[in-house]
Amino acid sequence: MLNSTKSILTHFFYYTIFFPFVSIFPIGTDLQPIFIIIMILLIVLKYITFLQKDKYLIIIALASLIYFNPFSYDLIPFKGFGAYLSVFISLFFLLVYSKTFNKDIFITVLKRSIIIYFISSLIFNFFPDYFSAFQLNFVRAVNSIDSGISFRGISTYFTEPGLFGAHMVGLMVLIIGLFNNKLIKARVTITYVLMLTIMIILSKSGMGYLYLLFILFYFMYINKTKVKIIIPLILSLSYLTTFNFEYLLDLNRGISALFSFSDLSTLTDTSILKRVYDFILGFYILIEHPFGMGFNFDVSNVIEIIKSSSFLGNFYNINKKIGFVSSLSLFFAYYGIFTVLVLIYIIKKYKPTFLNAFFALAFLSFSFSGAYPLIWVLLVQEFVLRQNLYIKKNKLL
Repeated sequence: MLNSTKSILTHFFYYTIFFPFVSIFPIGTDLQPIFIIIMILLIVLKYITFLQKDKYLIIIALASLIYFNPFSYDLIPFKGFGAYLSVFISLFFLLVYSKTFNKDIFITVLKRSIIIYFISSLIFNFFPDYFSAFQLNFVRAVNSIDSGISFRGISTYFTEPGLFGAHMVGLMVLIIGLFNNKLIKARVTITYVLMLTIMIILSKSGMGYLYLLFILFYFMYINKTKVKIIIPLILSLSYLTTFNFEYLLDLNRGISALFSFSDLSTLTDTSILKRVYDFILGFYILIEHPFGMGFNFDVSNVIEIIKSSSFLGNFYNINKKIGFVSSLSLFFAYYGIFTVLVLIYIIKKYKPTFLNAFFALAFLSFSFSGAYPLIWVLLVQEFVLRQNLYIKKNKLL
């Protein structure tokens, strides 16, 4: 009975990781707290045991809740208490995930999740009005319908296409990891990568396209034997787009946003540029407040930093509300250099592959909330797979 209950909870836990923006009763945030509730249940029901070696991450998680800047007395958090909880939630999630990891359940749920996303995405693409009416019951305010999906792209179970496209890239990295560890066959890998690629294209997300291009060039670099196949494919796609490139730009926001960087003086879509500036702003804050501002972090401090830099001042409008897209920058503002030290510790401890670490840090820097579960799954995934394969090998011996 205990094993059955744990198996059901583990299945549900993985689904909440792969559908982090979905809830039966969506609250007023993008990231829904269902995975946190299941995580707490797994701890309360004692399905996991914290060991002596876990003490460092537990201490860091607890310390993140009481960290503050002793030189400031204005206790007004910049982005709310939820943002301040991100490190605490993330580190406990990392520990719970690594201790409840089940390879077979994980692979099954990952495959099913991709199929659900794919079927839903096709329905969304062909019947946007019907699907959006259904989607709004489970996802907080979706912003892709008002602007029209013909240009903006689909957001399938996410609040916006950009987040959906990036999430599909994250799932692709997990599929590639399973293949590299010889846990799924090449035919299966190709099938799921193809579905994910189609969904990324349908998202019309500039960041999604950039992430996808990085994966393509990464494999061209590490596996030069495939260059003969990949280069003709790229040239063929490039040639096809020249037939009516202006029409393609008008039809696809992601491509339009990317090519608009060729002339910054006429740039109208600043969605990608905002992510870059927010990321850079974090380092300005880090220089000004190397130990962070803790719970005392106030927007007025950020505005002063922007005012002191012509580079930042030319982009940001300080008369409007200033909010971070980059969670890494927000962590710099709260915790300063300690953010870097914690990330280095996690990377050294769990030894993720380059691809996993790159996308975990890219998501943290440009796309998602710091508590977004897939960031931490990517960082710990190779560790739990190695651990699982080691246990299996010992059993065979």
